Amino acid sequence: MTNEALFSIASVIAFIGWLGLIALPRPWRFRVALGVCVPALATLYASMVFPALSGIDFMDFSSLSGVMKLQGSEEAALVGWIHYLAFDLVAGWVIANDAARLGLNRWYVVPALLLTFMLGPVGWLVYLVLRLLHGRGLLVRGFA
Repeated sequence: MTNEALFSIASVIAFIGWLGLIALPRPWRFRVALGVCVPALATLYASMVFPALSGIDFMDFSSLSGVMKLQGSEEAALVGWIHYLAFDLVAGWVIANDAARLGLNRWYVVPALLLTFMLGPVGWLVYLVLRLLHGRGLLVRGFA
């Protein structure tokens, strides 16, 4: 299978997970994202990362130039992309789960989830601000 096809497959899997987190009712949103999509991405990642690790110098992880050297191929970029997709989806699951536990209105959380999907840490930061506002009683509760 080509790298382009693997990229498309991984991206569709991640999109389904994010769509599940945003649109599905509890507990299905968690089952789809964490029970199906993240393991699928992790399996794809594992099948690609271990062969890619053979023959690399692990000291390359200790400098920016070394990391750039590690990313110097299409395969390495694809492995890195799948890594991002999987971990951002886990972060999204943590956000959605925590928001539901706190009774935070789902509609407040959707922008944080979308930002986590697209910009990872920025979405996490937005969620932390929402959580703080919610904790101070500045957001309306409901529709978790």
